[in-house]
Amino acid sequence: EKFLEVAKNSEINFESSLLVYTEKTRNIIGYLTKLRPSSEEDVIEFISQIEKTGQDLGLNVKLETYKDPIATAKASKKSTVKEDAIRYKLDFFGTEKDMNAFLKKVESLPYFIKVENISFKNFDYVEKTENAQPNIRLTIKLYIR
Repeated sequence: EKFLEVAKNSEINFESSLLVYTEKTRNIIGYLTKLRPSSEEDVIEFISQIEKTGQDLGLNVKLETYKDPIATAKASKKSTVKEDAIRYKLDFFGTEKDMNAFLKKVESLPYFIKVENISFKNFDYVEKTENAQPNIRLTIKLYIR
């Protein structure tokens, strides 16, 4: 009798626990889905935030999309494969401190981003001028829905 009584209580607790768990999971999935832009306006907002981040740090960030040759080749073999990300090249002139500050701000943006590559030329101090060639290039991948 005691076992049956405990089992009845456990079943009720299990069902409510499962409900709480599934609700939390639904909320988490909803949040993660929001991190992946689904419309052109969402992508434009992402680009605006990247540009604003550069401006806030005093960096002249040049942003352009690019196609990954390997991903493009795979997609052409399977014409039904939809791209799940947009790739960007971000070029700017700066120091190691500038690069780290920019990365920190970009990583805190509310998007699902992967930094694929970081390349830089000499970080030695050079006076920043209008004609200074970018010495830092970041390639990032913005995951989309």
